[in-house]
Amino acid sequence: VSQSRYPYLVPKFLSSLNKSYPDLQVIISEVTTDQIRQQLVEGRIDLGILVTPLHDAMLNEMPIYYEELLLYSNVFNNNEIVKEIKPDALWLLEEGHCLSNQINFICSLRNLKMKSTNFTYKSGSLETIVRLAKDSNGQTVVPKMVLDYLPDDIKNQVFPILPVKPYREVSVVYSQSFVRKAILKVIVDEILKVVPIVTGK
Repeated sequence: VSQSRYPYLVPKFLSSLNKSYPDLQVIISEVTTDQIRQQLVEGRIDLGILVTPLHDAMLNEMPIYYEELLLYSNVFNNNEIVKEIKPDALWLLEEGHCLSNQINFICSLRNLKMKSTNFTYKSGSLETIVRLAKDSNGQTVVPKMVLDYLPDDIKNQVFPILPVKPYREVSVVYSQSFVRKAILKVIVDEILKVVPIVTGK
C-alpha cells in the first residue's frame, strides 16, 4: 500500500477482512509508489493499492474509488479564515501524479508554489505537511479520508476546493501474470465496505 494511503485506508478494512476471511494470509507493507511498481513487476508482491493512472503497460489497474481532495487553511484575513487556495501559503506533499487527470490542478498548484517562494520542503508525510501549514499560517491539500484522523481544531478548518472539487483515483494494481482473481475480488469488496462510493470522474 502506498505511503499516503496506508495510515488511513488499511485500519479501516483490515479488521473486517480478518473477521470475514480468518484463514486468508495477508502481508501488508507500507512502501512508495515506485517500490510497489518494481515489486509487482518482479513478482515479489501480488497487489498494490495506490493513486492511478500509472501508464505502465506491464501492470493492470482496477479503479476502486475516487477520493475528494480538500483544503486545510490556517490563513486569515481580517480575522476571517481564507477558504480559497493561496499559492504563496501552500504546502504540498512531494508525492505527485501529474499524469492523472483527476489531480492535474495539484501539479499546477505546485508550479505556482515554486514561483511564489524560494523555500521548498520535500516530504511524503501528510501529518508533517499539515503541522507545517498550521504552524506557519499556511494551507495544504488533504484527502477526504484523512478527516477521520484529524483533531477537531484542524478538521474545523478543512473546506471543499471550489469550483473544481478535485478527486484522485485509487486503484488496486497487479501484474499481467497475476491469476489469483478470487483474492483480488475479496480485497476490493472489503475496501468498498469502508470507503465512500463515488463513481468515475
